[in-house]
Amino acid sequence: MFLPRFLCRFVFAILLGVTSASAQLQIEPVQIPLSGSLDPTLELNFESDVTIRSSESFLKYEITSVLSFDRGSGEILMFRTNEIGFSTGQLIGPGSNSYTNSSGYSWILFLQSYVWEVRFPGNHLFITPGRDLFPGKTNILIGFARQHPFVAGTQYGWVRMQRETADTKNAFRPDGTAKQLTFMPTAFAVNPIPEQPIRAGEPPDLPQLVSEVLPPEEGLPTRVRVIWAAGWVNMRLESAVELGNPVQWSPVLEVTGTEAVFELPEDGQLYLRLAYVP
Repeated sequence: MFLPRFLCRFVFAILLGVTSASAQLQIEPVQIPLSGSLDPTLELNFESDVTIRSSESFLKYEITSVLSFDRGSGEILMFRTNEIGFSTGQLIGPGSNSYTNSSGYSWILFLQSYVWEVRFPGNHLFITPGRDLFPGKTNILIGFARQHPFVAGTQYGWVRMQRETADTKNAFRPDGTAKQLTFMPTAFAVNPIPEQPIRAGEPPDLPQLVSEVLPPEEGLPTRVRVIWAAGWVNMRLESAVELGNPVQWSPVLEVTGTEAVFELPEDGQLYLRLAYVP
């Protein structure tokens, strides 16, 4: 008797955003909700397809994982024609090669497959390695290009995929617990400005906010001036009262060119960021 096949999709989206005063993209562990069906609004997706088969003598878990774009919205890139993974600091941009898999598609990247099998009686566990696009590696950086969601042009980014071990023969710790064999996304970044490259594993090169406390003047509270480099189109200074969840950012109206002056709040906390506004 075989159990019916079922599909689990672990899905995450690449999101736009810039942080506070450093004016760089957030790089945080990605939350991966378990979803029974793919959200059509998402663009870059990580999917793990789990097939369960059983009989009186065995129970098999066949795991296959892929990284893919919704068709037409983006493509996977390569550093060279024979290198899919990028190294930290390598440039992802218009000069990067387009990845094409054996089926001729550039929007889907097969990562790996393997089988967990429990044999009865005795509950003996066997792990059979299958296809692995990155043998021996536990940390990879995948570059991508996608249609900018708000304006014309291409947006470049990267996603980090990690697993605890690549060796199916070393799948267990000394205490008997299993190690993570499946690649999972752990970090990402995108350049919010279209047609601008980004370095793999790093936040994009964006204008930096530089702050200075102004000399005290009689009758005036402590003031802070922030400045940033000229020549960056569509960058807007924004402020927030606190870094809650979600953060409420508002445009700063008192901007002169590429600088602004603020009264320092009593608690000394001033939350600012530069945001790209198409």
